[in-house]
Amino acid sequence: MDLSEVRATFISESEELLSSMESNLLILEKDSTNEEGIHSVFRAIHTIKGTSGMFGYEPIEKFTHEVETLLDRIRSGKQILTKEGIEFLFLACDHIYHLVKSVEDTDTLVLDPKTSHKQIDLISLAKKLLSENFSNDLKKDSVSKSSQTSPGNLNVPSSSAHWQITLIPNRRLFESGMDPYTFIKYLAQSGNIKHVFVYP
Repeated sequence: MDLSEVRATFISESEELLSSMESNLLILEKDSTNEEGIHSVFRAIHTIKGTSGMFGYEPIEKFTHEVETLLDRIRSGKQILTKEGIEFLFLACDHIYHLVKSVEDTDTLVLDPKTSHKQIDLISLAKKLLSENFSNDLKKDSVSKSSQTSPGNLNVPSSSAHWQITLIPNRRLFESGMDPYTFIKYLAQSGNIKHVFVYP
């Protein structure tokens, strides 16, 4: 499999995920509390973020990270999915589709000025939606915490979790244009990598 075939697979799978995301957003327009719809949209964005990071498509990875952060708060019940939030997700879906189509004929993704400005505006909108709800959370917390200040109510921090991840790639990995280092670099964004061991 050459690099063009790998790229075509990424595009095809991403477009399929975005189509699913759009269908679920239409459901959420009618019922914004539909849990399966919310989780499906999150999974689509999370998957595209992961694969774009592995392929080195940083503009897609960066944007989907912002969208994922918003969706993670919504699916965990920390934030309500508002009408404005749904409108943003539709815009995000269209933008990601445009970014994915942009890599059809290139190994790297460099945004043109118009697309770059649009991405900046959408990221700002995502942060605005987050900040509004963080503000509401702080107001709620200030009331609840005032009655929970005794030592007996303090939470004991849990110990940090550790994982061992084993990657066993195909012997012809490099022929497909993939680089294991890109995968390791992506994992490093989610936590601290204590040790990397290469099996002989």
